[in-house]
Amino acid sequence: IIGVGSVGSSIAHRIITNNLADELMLYDVDSNRLWAEEKEILHCVSILERDIVVVKCDYSKCFEADLVILTASEKYRGGMRREDFLFSQRYVLHYLNI
Repeated sequence: IIGVGSVGSSIAHRIITNNLADELMLYDVDSNRLWAEEKEILHCVSILERDIVVVKCDYSKCFEADLVILTASEKYRGGMRREDFLFSQRYVLHYLNI
């Protein structure tokens, strides 16, 4: 999962709850958020007694995954038109070299 904000962490929790993966790799440009979400997700794995490996990874490891979920985005600012918001996402894609 690239981007472990609200959407990315929610997806991670659903994957764990439904036991949909053997390994879950997390990446975010905000290392503090990544650390906190990893701890939260590991706590969930422990409570639900799932056999899922959860790891923080660097961006290059994402290419080894069977499935990549991209939830990273610029923040929506009030008053933005949808076209403006879509256009702002190019910075995320450029940063990720996509």
